[in-house]
Amino acid sequence: MNSLLSAVHEAIDGMAAVPDSGELWVRVVQPIQLDDPWDLLGTEWLRNKNVVAWESPQGRSNPSSFLAVGRVIREALVGHRRFERADAIWKTVRERMVTVPDGVKTTGLPVLIGGFAFASLGSERSGRWAGWHDGMVGIPELLIHRTNGETVAAMTVQVTLGETFDTQLTDGLARIARLLGHLTAEAQIKNDLSRESKTGLGWRDSGGDRSAWDESVEQACVDLHDGKIEKVVMAREVRAVPDSGQRFQPLATAMALRKRQPSCVAFAFQRSNGDVFVGATPEPLVEVAGRQIRTVAVAGTTKRGGATGSDSALGHALLESGKDRREHALVVEAIQKGLEPLLTTDSIADGPKVVRHANVQHLETYIQGVLQEGVTLFRVAEHLHPTPAVGGVPRQLALEWVTEHEDMDRGWYAGPVGWIDVEGNGELVVAIRSALMGPERLSAFAGCGLVSGSEPKAEWEESNHKLRAVLDAVVQSDASADGPVDLDQKIRGAVS
Repeated sequence: MNSLLSAVHEAIDGMAAVPDSGELWVRVVQPIQLDDPWDLLGTEWLRNKNVVAWESPQGRSNPSSFLAVGRVIREALVGHRRFERADAIWKTVRERMVTVPDGVKTTGLPVLIGGFAFASLGSERSGRWAGWHDGMVGIPELLIHRTNGETVAAMTVQVTLGETFDTQLTDGLARIARLLGHLTAEAQIKNDLSRESKTGLGWRDSGGDRSAWDESVEQACVDLHDGKIEKVVMAREVRAVPDSGQRFQPLATAMALRKRQPSCVAFAFQRSNGDVFVGATPEPLVEVAGRQIRTVAVAGTTKRGGATGSDSALGHALLESGKDRREHALVVEAIQKGLEPLLTTDSIADGPKVVRHANVQHLETYIQGVLQEGVTLFRVAEHLHPTPAVGGVPRQLALEWVTEHEDMDRGWYAGPVGWIDVEGNGELVVAIRSALMGPERLSAFAGCGLVSGSEPKAEWEESNHKLRAVLDAVVQSDASADGPVDLDQKIRGAVS
């Protein structure tokens, strides 16, 4: 411990602006033996703790996954300046974060993690989304991160400069190290006191809110035809409770989504009250690496076919669909326009192409460019969100239309969620294909882009395909069972 304290003090002395008072965040990074951070999601030690699980999709040049536990700080973001506030918090963390040992790789190692609601209410949210605010960001106490075949644990302690600095640091690190020990030990034991479980709700579309949906789509078509708007995205919510004698298992559901949707970014944000926002999204909002930026326009959807020939035919029809191509072009144009004042040169677009996911096929166009000096991840998000893929065109008129015609609070659904490292690299994704769930209740969300020529029946069916991506992965278990849970048992049926 003495050598660690010496390394910390040396790192503080080497800071660009050495503080003489106030608070610092000290992060200690060490390698650990763990192949998959998500294995720890089945441990009892994570109950009633703030947890974030994240995994980049397979097929990336540098895929990564992490599990973040606890919060050194947590900042609620309320109001229309929430992205600006998140950016200011990150800059403070960057200036007052000390990482040891010296020379440890921090590129791609998340330091600030969080998310934003689809829309800013400027006040506290109510109902299911109470406590989620217009956004939240925080530094995790414990981060377990894996990339390039290597796993590290990053333990962060907030300390106040002064005579008790060393005691604060050693006590804090010891506490987090104990948590890490408990998590890894329980994961290795794989406690066999498993619960009987099942995956999927057996959900079938009842058409319960179909008439209201049809009416809103028809009104949208009138407004689209009259030229009031060019595109608008309308979303719906499906609420469910567990089957009799069962309880939902949100973190197991996140695991099932990860298994079922390997081409998507899988995520889970758990609050200490047991509510979890889970999803597997195909839609990046922005990725920043140095000054390189990449985003993806995702718009235009069809179902998957049962056979290879049918699948290809559906994809070809999607690529040739005038309605879907118009919808897609609006998204590409809006993203490029939003990026224009932030880039050194014009952005480059490559697409559209048909991309197949487990339940649906989409049109995608990759867009990339080089950021101007000083432009940050959160500033880009402020310019891009919401894209027409989840909002509409023109943005403000479409959002006003959504407020008037959607009878729900989207909360974090379709909002940006993600992470940033101390160097400014990071990613935010659009939290679609998602659900807010606890042990006793669930709300799943899906939206459809409406343009001239949209038909209520077709849009309803499209929303059902998107809802099934989440609902078919929901895990339930016996509510009367006690004791630790074997996550492997929970998700056994999810990947068959």
